[in-house]
Amino acid sequence: MRVRHTTQKEVNMSLKRKLSVVSAAFLIGAPFTAAANDGLGVDMEIRCSCGDDGDRNVQLQRNGLGDPGLQATPLNTHPDWDVHGFGRDGMEYFQVNDRAGKIQLIIGHADGVFWLLPAGDPHARVILPGDPALPVDAVLVSEVYRNPEFHLRLYASENGKIWGVDSTH
Repeated sequence: MRVRHTTQKEVNMSLKRKLSVVSAAFLIGAPFTAAANDGLGVDMEIRCSCGDDGDRNVQLQRNGLGDPGLQATPLNTHPDWDVHGFGRDGMEYFQVNDRAGKIQLIIGHADGVFWLLPAGDPHARVILPGDPALPVDAVLVSEVYRNPEFHLRLYASENGKIWGVDSTH
C-alpha cells in the first residue's frame, strides 16, 4: 500500500474551497451552523490600525455583508474606498466599496488563509497571499486598509488596477 502525503498547498486549497462554501452561505444568510442563526454568537473585537486613525478598537459587524447600500461607518479613512468589516463564527470578511457604494470585492480571512468571495466587480484583479507575484510593471498607488493580519493595497499596471492582499505573518 502506498501512502500519499498531502502538501501544504493542497491543504490550503482544500481549506479555501471549504471556506468559500461557508462564505457563500454567510453572504446569502443561510443557516450553515446552529450558532449562526440562534443568536448565541457575539461580535468580535479586534485591534486594528486603519488609515490615519492609528490603533483603535473596532467592532466587526455581523450583518450587511454584500449590501451595496451599507450605511455603516467604514474601518478605513481612504478618500476613494470604504472598507467594511464583518465577523461571525471565527471568519472575517472585508468588503471594499467605491465612494458611490458599489462593491468592488469581498475578501474572507480565517487562521491566516485568505480567499475572494464571488461578489463585487467580476473583472477585479486580486492577488492573495500565495498567489503568483504582482506583474513587474505594478506600481503602488495607495494602501487602502491595514490591520495586524494584513494590508490591502491598490496597484496600477498597464492592464489596469490590481488589488493586493499582503499577509503580515
